[in-house]
Amino acid sequence: MNTKSSKSKTNKSPIVIWVATILVALIAILLIVIAVRAPSKSNDPSPTEATVRMTGELVCLPHKNMDGPHTLECATGFKSEDNKYYGIKDDNQKVGSTPYNKPVVVDGKLIKESSDVYQMEGSIIVESIVPKEASTL
Repeated sequence: MNTKSSKSKTNKSPIVIWVATILVALIAILLIVIAVRAPSKSNDPSPTEATVRMTGELVCLPHKNMDGPHTLECATGFKSEDNKYYGIKDDNQKVGSTPYNKPVVVDGKLIKESSDVYQMEGSIIVESIVPKEASTL
């Protein structure tokens, strides 16, 4: 009887080793998949929000797709001197009666975001906006 039980122990031993090896391999693969899919901390030196002072003018943001039908509403935006467009967020109504298509200086926070409808590099949360002549750059 002792020989039978020692034979069954030796027969089960390779099976246990194979099962353990397969489990370790599956856990390793799972950990690799989790590490690859986990959001990484970007090495991008530019923050998602930055304080800015820009010179440009208030404009209606241009639509991305001018083919086909689109509405004629005007989404207030800002066109910088380097011809980049930004959305305007003006919760405190600082833009008010600022005229469109006239040089202005805007101070605020630039947020990196995009729009499916309008051409824009991001949005500016307006802290102040003044005509360019009145600004002390």
